Amino acid sequence: MVKPCPFCGGKALGPTDAWPHMITCERCGASVKGFAWAEDGTREAVEKWNRRVDNEQTNRKIRR
Repeated sequence: MVKPCPFCGGKALGPTDAWPHMITCERCGASVKGFAWAEDGTREAVEKWNRRVDNEQTNRKIRR
């Protein structure tokens, strides 16, 4: 699952099937690329896109 844009909250488009796998915001144009081949590239792009500053804080709260 791809989260909304981390910058503007807009809809994320992608990831693309072609290399490099890209996710782009429909509203502001922000983007990330996954450079690995095949499904690893798709997974890399989604992980980068979904990364947020508070990920570690959220993970600590869940573990408690």
